[in-house]
Order: sequence, then structure tokens, then C-alpha cells
Amino acid sequence: MRGPRAGDGKGRLLALSVLAARHCVEVELTSALTVGALRGGGLSWRGLTASVSSSPLYDDTRSISAAIHSEAAALAGIEYRCRHDDDEIAYAMFDRARPHLSVVAESAVSCVEIAFSLHGHHPFVEVHDGGPFGILMSWPHREAFVGGLAGMSEYNFSRHDPAFPALLRGEPFYWANQTITVARVDARMSEEP
Repeated sequence: MRGPRAGDGKGRLLALSVLAARHCVEVELTSALTVGALRGGGLSWRGLTASVSSSPLYDDTRSISAAIHSEAAALAGIEYRCRHDDDEIAYAMFDRARPHLSVVAESAVSCVEIAFSLHGHHPFVEVHDGGPFGILMSWPHREAFVGGLAGMSEYNFSRHDPAFPALLRGEPFYWANQTITVARVDARMSEEP
């Protein structure tokens, strides 16, 4: 699967094992905690701009988070604008938040399952940074999703077929680059127990 590569924007391969290692954890707050706002006025207070949460480079954000962690022992984490949807707020919790949280549910989850839980339908998504980046097509239920994908050819998935404008990408880099093919589906299905 393709995700942006730090610095060049051209992409990198994400192994299925990396995606399979992702987990979805639902937690509930069991007692009050304080998080630092790394958005709005919280940015200017630290001498930062909103670009900090929209950068594909994680080295800067990791060092900022580490600095906040070491400088502000009263904070259990930080809140920031989501990189791919700045209307949403995300939270990064430090280990010291653990006494304030209780795990309600935890499961290994696929990118499609994450996108489904966020959008309430069965999407065909583009993957960046190991998670859903953009919904390219979607169907109202599983049967339509399976039928829709099963009715497509490798050329339809190639990102070069004008008959599928939702998948069409103008840059040759994307054409047939890490797209669905019969060989890839067969290989993946042979991995299943």
C-alpha cells in the first residue's frame, strides 16, 4: 500500500504486517485529566504555527511532544488538529494518562474497518501513513461493496481508466502503482489461514 515518504512525497511501501499490527482501542475517562492544547492559542504560546499538525514529517512533532512531556508533568497528553481533517481534534496521550483511562474494547482492525467506523459505509480507500487517507468510492452495504469491486478489471483499478474518475490520477507515478491486481489478491488470499 502506498503512503507518503518523508521529504519527497512520492510514496513508500507499507507492508501488510505493518497494517495488521494496528489496533483500535476504545477507552473511557475514569477521572479528570489535563491535556495541553497544541492548537489555537496553544500553538503561539509555544512559538509554533498550525503547520506542525499538517506536516507529513513526524520527527518535529515527536520532538515537540517529547518536550511537552518533559516540561509539563501535569499534562496527561496533548490535543491537536487532525492532519487529514482539521475540523477534527485528535489526542495523543502520554503513559501517565493510564490511571485516568479504562480500556472498553480493543481489537486488531483493518484500514477499511476504520474508515467504515468513521463514515458508516463500505469505502474503497487510499492509504497514507498506514491509515485511510481518502475515500475513493463507497457502497451502502457489504454485498454492494463486494459486487462493485468484483465487477472491476485490473485496468479499472489502474488509476488510469477514465471510466472510473474517482480512481483516476493524472500523474503517471500512480498508474498501476500498488493497485489491486488478480496476482495481488491471489497472493493475499493464500496468506489467509
